Amino acid sequence: MRLLSYLIAAATLTAVSISATAQVNSFECRKAKREMEFTGSSIALTPAQRNERYQTEQAKINRFCGTNDAPPVVQTQPQGQSAPPPFGNITRCEPGFCFDNVGRVYHRNGPDFLTAPNGKTCHRAGPNWICP
Repeated sequence: MRLLSYLIAAATLTAVSISATAQVNSFECRKAKREMEFTGSSIALTPAQRNERYQTEQAKINRFCGTNDAPPVVQTQPQGQSAPPPFGNITRCEPGFCFDNVGRVYHRNGPDFLTAPNGKTCHRAGPNWICP
């Protein structure tokens, strides 16, 4: 009796193992994994769109491959770092420098050009300064 229950248990485990192997090698599973790779290599997606697609693709992989993994998460910025503040409005100019409302210093290069703190050139458009 014990031998019979052992043989039934071994046969069940073997069948589950073969079934899982067949499921991982199925066409649908391989296709879902390829689509996940394509989503990860796309440069046209914003981080929010990429996260949404990752969740959809991971759900497909879980369904077709018999797994239960969580999708990768794309962070918009590394943790602990904040985005640099945008350029402020030029509020005051002296003969060699201009200053913005955030406190940054811009070096003057003639009457119509400034060098921004990031090294890029700003130019005058009427009464306004355009900084890239």
